[in-house]
Amino acid sequence: MRPVTFPSFSPCVLTDVLRPRARRREVEGLGYLFEPFGPSATRILPAVLLLPDLDGPKPGHEFTYAEQLTRRGYVALVLDPFVRRGCRTPAPARRLARVSEAAVLADAFAALRLLAAHPRVDPARVAALGFGYGGMVAVMAAYRQLRDLYVLDGLQFAAHVSYYGCPASRFDRGETTGAPVLMLLGEVDEAVSLRRSRDIAADLRRGGSPVNVRVYPETAHAWDAEEGEALRPDLGLAQLRLRVTEDHRVTAPWSGIELRGPLSRRVALWMARARAPYLVQKSAQAKGWSDDDLAQFLAQTIGEPAALIRAGTAPTSIGSRTSRG
Repeated sequence: MRPVTFPSFSPCVLTDVLRPRARRREVEGLGYLFEPFGPSATRILPAVLLLPDLDGPKPGHEFTYAEQLTRRGYVALVLDPFVRRGCRTPAPARRLARVSEAAVLADAFAALRLLAAHPRVDPARVAALGFGYGGMVAVMAAYRQLRDLYVLDGLQFAAHVSYYGCPASRFDRGETTGAPVLMLLGEVDEAVSLRRSRDIAADLRRGGSPVNVRVYPETAHAWDAEEGEALRPDLGLAQLRLRVTEDHRVTAPWSGIELRGPLSRRVALWMARARAPYLVQKSAQAKGWSDDDLAQFLAQTIGEPAALIRAGTAPTSIGSRTSRG
């Protein structure tokens, strides 16, 4: 593992991305690159970009996932969108207020460009894998509207995975990049709205992406967390309902607020926050389910590295399934 940096910027809202002044306020993006040991054919390996939750990348979580992926032959890059933006405190509420999803998207697409230029990575086989807040961003990156907003050369993720991601944003322009999406959810997760998650899955399917939704029975939020059981403070955003218009404006229709900058964004987040703590509960059974689902999804979308090196073949497309037994 080694730290890597890349040029990025810090829009507060999506319309900032269109403003040259906002793009000129550059930030040095930060990530941690994990590579498989041993030689490989040039530009043959698939890669996975890992997007952390609000508490940032942790050795026992995102780094562990990255190490497991490299043991299977993938190149992995763990993103840290917080430290270089002055969020060294681990407080999730402060990070949510200071680092918007628009800024994390800027880092995600910049990191995609970094991976695509890596000599061991196939630029057509890079997946976005996110947890919580990062899971929300991983799903948003599947919309063609955002791909076109952030990327000028047509580069895009080949697959998208969300672990217990907040289903905040629905898009008026529903067209996707066509890349498959995997959404992993807990049946009793009070921090995530299952109904809205399914609505967004339906939007994605209509927009052109195969979507696989897995709902794990009797499973709470962050079943793969380091801690065994804990109550998180009132930061859950299950009730956050945002609308993204075709001209990239973000509104909260239930409140009449348009998110124009830091103040209006904070007001909308405060109004939508959970009124009571929600449960985070580690589950070895759910972790086993999600590990299996992730491995199958990556193999079917960006390919299983050992098989690709042996045969040089492209992966098959994954179909749509909507539940776990």
